[in-house]
Amino acid sequence: MVNESESLVSFVGDMIVELQIKSGVGHDQAKQQRDDCILKLLSVYGGQRLYVQSLQKVYKAKIIEGWRRGRSISQLAIDFDKTERQIYNIVAGG
Repeated sequence: MVNESESLVSFVGDMIVELQIKSGVGHDQAKQQRDDCILKLLSVYGGQRLYVQSLQKVYKAKIIEGWRRGRSISQLAIDFDKTERQIYNIVAGG
């Protein structure tokens, strides 16, 4: 979890290193990949306010996309661990 004094960039950087090491990449190479990623983030978004969508909005968009691609209400309910009524309400409102 992110603590209040930690920036989003350092949190993401730590996650990159952790995931790379877990996948078998050496520590130095994982740190290099972290640095490359952070530099890219800063070059694109540095100095800007960054909006991060809520998980609920991401799921809603994925449910609507799944519906448009032909998945049934029942399939989506299983995929997203929601009731069919919840899925229907999301699709109807989207």
